[in-house]
Amino acid sequence: MSSSATIESQGPRASLAHAIDLLDLGMYHEGLRLIEALPAEVRERRAGCRAELRATLALGLWQRALKLAVPMKDGNEDDRISAADAFQTLAAEALKRGRETEAIKLASAAITADPRKLEALRDDERFPEIFRTRFGLKVVRF
Repeated sequence: MSSSATIESQGPRASLAHAIDLLDLGMYHEGLRLIEALPAEVRERRAGCRAELRATLALGLWQRALKLAVPMKDGNEDDRISAADAFQTLAAEALKRGRETEAIKLASAAITADPRKLEALRDDERFPEIFRTRFGLKVVRF
């Protein structure tokens, strides 16, 4: 039996697993296409939303990623971690585009979703030190 036949016989769950495998391989376009082809009830489950969020961030689909991340910030731990990662990436992108106020809001959302993000933001070189200092993310060098 071919791998595609195996996936089809196992239904939507196997297809989501296959899409996640594609994302793991860096095949974001292919993974997102597969996610989009899944039935709505599969796409809208937590794992489906997290996979779609991962793909949209990797492809630079910022507005779509934000729309996915916002409801996830109040979800289970995996959802909150995914949302926090998304908010951090979106904050870096906003700052890159000169939208400092938006970047601060997104960085705050990352920390709210997952307080451990404070340290990750402090170490994230996508944010200039002046931003991290202003935001209270003082970089301490040893």
